Amino acid sequence: MTGDQIAVAITLNGHPVPSVTRVASVNAHVLVITTTIPSPQAPVTLTSTYVGARENDTHATHLLEGPEHPHGQLETHVHLPEQMPVAADERRGCLYDHLQLLLRALNRLDCDPTIDVGDDAIDAVDQ
Repeated sequence: MTGDQIAVAITLNGHPVPSVTRVASVNAHVLVITTTIPSPQAPVTLTSTYVGARENDTHATHLLEGPEHPHGQLETHVHLPEQMPVAADERRGCLYDHLQLLLRALNRLDCDPTIDVGDDAIDAVDQ
């Protein structure tokens, strides 16, 4: 995926692992976030797409690929607009949702994950 890389640091069992998180604003109503961890310990990719508008529900689709789901697992969720707005200046909730799902997937792999998000990453998502 093309898009801006943002600063998200991931550790597994107390050790930093390489990862790439990218954010692409398709337009004012569509945001795509993807995180790839190419670590043999937890080779996981999560791609999340958020579609919504200020007065409409936000529809989120998540594709998780990893050891437990080599062919991918899809989840969809619907959020009230005030809970997860997709408007360009309010998208941090989408990033938090994406990273919470990633954390859940990594916890299922029993690798004691932590995820650190810098202020710059949050600011980049909100633009």
